[in-house]
Parts: sequence; structure tokens; C-alpha cells
Amino acid sequence: MEFKENYTQQLQRLNEYQKAAVFDESNACLVNANVGSGKTTVLITKVMYLHYEKQIPYEQMVILTFTNKAANEIKERLYALEPEIAEEQLWGFGTFHSVCLTMLKKMLPVENLGYTKEFMVMDPDEELGMAEQLILTYQLKIKYKNRLKKRLEQKNSKYQDDIEKLKALLKEEKRRQDKMTFDELLENTCNLVKMSEQKMDDISWIIVDEVQDSDEKQLELIDCLKKPQTCFFAVGDPNQVIYSWRGSAFHIFYQLKTKYQATELTVPAVKSLQWHGALCSREAHCRAAGRTVIKSRSGICMIRFRRLTILQAGSGICMRRGFHTGKWRSFTVCRTSQKFLNMFLKKKAFHSKFR
Repeated sequence: MEFKENYTQQLQRLNEYQKAAVFDESNACLVNANVGSGKTTVLITKVMYLHYEKQIPYEQMVILTFTNKAANEIKERLYALEPEIAEEQLWGFGTFHSVCLTMLKKMLPVENLGYTKEFMVMDPDEELGMAEQLILTYQLKIKYKNRLKKRLEQKNSKYQDDIEKLKALLKEEKRRQDKMTFDELLENTCNLVKMSEQKMDDISWIIVDEVQDSDEKQLELIDCLKKPQTCFFAVGDPNQVIYSWRGSAFHIFYQLKTKYQATELTVPAVKSLQWHGALCSREAHCRAAGRTVIKSRSGICMIRFRRLTILQAGSGICMRRGFHTGKWRSFTVCRTSQKFLNMFLKKKAFHSKFR
């Protein structure tokens, strides 16, 4: 009963947009959550809503994140509300790779792929070293060895050499040594789920944090786990793709919305901006070392420093005046520029004391 009261208190703190996302019961729902909108709070409250109101066991939820930090934060918040939760109940709460590792070790017949339950996970450098050793052992002719790692990831090669033979030998050697790469954790999990579909029928919900950073392998895993009766809920911001360098899929929201006929909701940023734990009140001013931060009645935060002025609205859209032209130009605050603004405010002699 105490746990239910904690959940009710958590629910009361949400605004109307956050509640709409939590209470949505679509088979598939995409939540476009801007910077500062409290998307982690929405995700965690959604988990609690499914557990307490819809009586969905934690064991039937798969919560996928991109960092261990995010996964641990979700678990810690749940433990704070309900300390009695067993670790086994949260087997599906973690990064894509850690959840796949758990499934391969404890749930799926990994022996069907030639591995044992004691298999090890190898890093990319170890795989590259193994490939180079195979080239020497079998005297393979490989072009552009300086780009060997990239060539091993490519499905098709336009060069006439022994790269395909190397891939086959490498795959067999990894099986012999009982080792998988991080990408193979996802691939092998997906292959085994397809081979033994009945084993994953008890997954009721798939929830993804920062879904905009998903790559093709991660999208394929989601598709493998999602059966017609499995509900899908994803939170993210399409304007904050930070993993494009490693293959994050483009137009991810459009792809998922089209594929699953998903409902799309928007959670705007909270109007009150919080800078390093100090909440900017209306008409609050802070001056130090030539910097001025003003939170106006219109909900706009203005930063002045010498000849640079930045106006930031709660939605994450900014107006910036150039050093020389004096003209205002709009730009979207991505994670990098938000980090810059935070560093800007954290400069020496600056103190977050609003008066």
C-alpha cells in the first residue's frame, strides 16, 4: 500500500502533457520530449503506471537504454519507491547490449549457434587483432588493411580480395574461442528469438529511452521482440541525435510511426529552467564577471556576455545575436550547445545565486 502511495505522489507531480504520455494505452506510442521536459520522469512513471494500475509484472517489461547510467537511474528510482523489488524482476532493464547478454545467458538456446552459456564478450580491438592473425595464418590477400575494421562491418565489398573468406574464418574462430562482439550480442539474440518465438511471448511491453539514437541493429532487435500483442513505448527527441557517427538511423520517428502505426505525442520543455540546481524565478537577475542572466515574465532566459546575447525559450529554440552583424538568428539547442551553455554559466567567478 505504501508503494502505491509513492506512485500516486509521483503522478501528481506531472503536468498534463506528461500525464497524457503516461496514460496512453496505444499499441505503439512515440513521445517527442524536448530538452528539459522530464522525459526520464515520464518513462519511470509509465513503468510504475503499468505495474500498479495495469498489473503488469516487471518481468514482462523490457526497458532499453543507451547508457548504463540511464539504466541505473531508472532502477534506483524504482528501488527508492519499492525497495522490495528483486533483481531478477528487472532482468529486462538495461542497455541494449546488457539485456541481450542476459537473454543469451539465461533464456535463449545459445548452444544452437555453437556457443556455450559461458561465452565471453570481446571488444573491437580484440576482434581486429584476431582478424589480423587469421590473415597471416592463412596468407589472405586483403586490400586497405588500414581500414580493416570498417571493411569487416560492411555487408558487401566492391574490392576483389579475400575479405569474405576472412569474415567466415573470423566467425568460426570466435565460435571456437567462445567469444562474441557487442554487435553479435544483438544479432544472435535476434536470430535465436526468430528461431524460438514462443519463448518471448511473455514480453508485454517494450519501452525505449532516447530512441532517436537507435541504429539499424537495435531497430531490428526491437522488431524481433515486438509481437502483435506486445506494446511499444518510446521516448526521445529527434533534434538530439548524438550517435549519428556510429550509424544511428535517420528519420527514426517517421520510420517507427509508419511501421507500427504509432501514436505520436509531444511533451514540451518545462517553462522553469534550472541551471545547476538553482531555479530561475521570474525576473531573477544574476550578474558576475560581466555576465547577466535574466528570466523574464514571458518564460525566456537571456544570457549576456560582452557582445554576445543568447535568448533561450523553454522549447529549446534560441535566438542568437552575432558579434558583428547585430542581427538575431534562430537555432535549435542540441545536447552539445546545451552543454556549452552550462559550461558558460559555470565559468570562474560565476555563482548561481539569483536575487
